[in-house]
Amino acid sequence: MFNQIRKGLCILLWLMIISHISYATHNRAGEITYKLLGGLRYEIVLTMYTETGVNSQGVPNAVNDDATLNFGDGTSETVKYDFPAITIAPRIEKRTYHFIHSFPGAGSFIVSFTDENRNYDVQNMFNSKDTPFYIESYLVINGLIGSNTSPRLLLEPIDFGTVDQLFLHNPNPYDADGDSLSFKLVPCKQAVGIEVVQYQSLTKFSTKSFGINVNTGEVRWDAPKQFGLYNIAIKIEEWRGGSLIGYIIRDMQIPIVQGPRNIPPIVYELKDTCIVAGELLEQNVIAIDDATTEANDDSMDLVATGGPFEVKPKASFPITTGHANINQVFRWTPDCSLVRKQPYEIVFKATDHGTVPLTGMATWRITVIAPAPENLQANSQGNKIVLTWAVPDICANKAIGYKIYRKD
Repeated sequence: MFNQIRKGLCILLWLMIISHISYATHNRAGEITYKLLGGLRYEIVLTMYTETGVNSQGVPNAVNDDATLNFGDGTSETVKYDFPAITIAPRIEKRTYHFIHSFPGAGSFIVSFTDENRNYDVQNMFNSKDTPFYIESYLVINGLIGSNTSPRLLLEPIDFGTVDQLFLHNPNPYDADGDSLSFKLVPCKQAVGIEVVQYQSLTKFSTKSFGINVNTGEVRWDAPKQFGLYNIAIKIEEWRGGSLIGYIIRDMQIPIVQGPRNIPPIVYELKDTCIVAGELLEQNVIAIDDATTEANDDSMDLVATGGPFEVKPKASFPITTGHANINQVFRWTPDCSLVRKQPYEIVFKATDHGTVPLTGMATWRITVIAPAPENLQANSQGNKIVLTWAVPDICANKAIGYKIYRKD
C-alpha cells in the first residue's frame, strides 16, 4: 500500500514537473494594441506569437487557450483566443485575444499581460525558463488631447538570423490618427516596473553594433557573434502636440540559428519623398540575392507593408518571387483625405529560400502634401498689397486656411 502511494506521488510530481516545463517554453513574442470604440469604451487586442512542437529539452510546447489582461484600473478579464490560431511560419503560431473594456473615467492606465514563463535558454537574461513573460501598453484618456487609437504593428516578429550576418527587423507601425511616433529599445520586463534578471543589451553579442532608428523603428544587429535565442523589447511612443499620449511595447525573440553559410538579400535603400495629393507616385524597388552556397539558391520573396496599404485609395505592390534580382514597381495616388503632417512608412522586405531563411529590408517614408495655390498675384494699392490666388480644383473644399508670410 505504501509503495502504491509513493508511486502515485512520484507520478503526480512528475506530471507537475512536465506541466511546468511545457508551460514554460512557448512564448516567443507579443504586444498589446487598443482601439477607441467611443466614450470610455475600447477594444484591446493581445497578440501572442508562440512556438509549437517540442522545445530544446524534448518536451512538447504548450500554448494558452485563454489569457488574462490587467486593465490598469483595478480590474482584469480572461478570454479565449480567436479560433483558429494562424500558422505564420514553421512551428510558429499567432494567437489573438480580443477584449472589450470600459474605463471608469479619464486617466492614465497601464494595460498588461503576464504569462508564467519564457522560453528556455534565452542568452541575454538569467534563467529565462523561470522568468515571467510580461508586456504592457500605456493608454491615456484625456479630453484635452482628444481620442486616440494605438498604432498597429504590420510586420510580424518571426525572422531568423545567423552568425556574422546582418539582422534587420522593423515592427512597421501604422497610426491611423497620424500621430508622431518614436522608437527606443528598453529592457525586457517580468512585471510592472521590474526588469528581467541580468538583462543584457545585444551590443554585447554583436561584432560591430546594435541599435534602433529612433524615427523609423528599424532594428539593426550587425552582426550576431554566437548562436542562441535572444529577446529584445521595442517601445513605440505616440506624441501629439509635443506630449506623450501613449505607448506600446513589443517583446520579441530573435533566434540565431545554425545552418549552411548564407547571406541575406539586400533591398536597395530609397530616399524619403513627398507627393502632392492627386498625383501618381511610381517607384522601382530592387532586391538582390547572391547564391553563395547550394543551401541558398538565390530565390527570394519580396513583399511590402505599411500605411499606404491600409488606406483608401490603396497603394499597389504585388508580392513577387524571383531569382538573384527582383525589380518591382510601387504605385500610389493618394487623395486629399490622406494629407497629413506625419509621413506614411513602408517596409520592403525580401526573404530568401535558404535552409535558414534570412531577410533584408528597406524602410521608405512618404509625406502626402496638399497642392499649392495657383496663379498667385500681388497688387500694390496705396500702403497695402492685395493678394489673390486660385484654389486648385482637386482640394478646393478641403483647405481650412492659408498661412501668409511677409518679408521686408
